[in-house]
Order: sequence, then C-alpha cells, then structure tokens
Amino acid sequence: MKWLLTTPADVDLDGVRAEVEAAGGKLEAQKAVPLGENEQVLYAEGPEDLEARLKAAPIPIQVSPNSELELY
Repeated sequence: MKWLLTTPADVDLDGVRAEVEAAGGKLEAQKAVPLGENEQVLYAEGPEDLEARLKAAPIPIQVSPNSELELY
C-alpha cells in the first residue's frame, strides 16, 4: 500500500527511514515535498497497518493513505 508521511521539516530523514523500515515499510526515493516552513511530506510503501505501527515511533510521523490520481 502507498502512504504519505508528514513529518517536521527539520527531522532526520535517516531516522524516519529507520522507523519506517522497522515497521515493515520503505521510503520511496522521491524528494520530500515541503508543506510551508514547518512540515514536509515523504512517500512510502508499506503494510495496511503502517499507521498503527508508526504511532509509537519517537519521531512525529503522520500517516495518510496515498491514492493514484484519476483523470476524468
């Protein structure tokens, strides 16, 4: 399943990668997308319960499903 991970902009990406991998997921190679000055969005793939697995992470990571864009 594909996920969007929202983190603080100044977070250590290696730390996020380690947490995601420990939860059974993988960060995608795309660059982070900034959300204002304080947050960024990272792309990941992982199990359906990735959000629950990352709740206990010491790094604040907000997990949201990522869906493919559909043209009408």
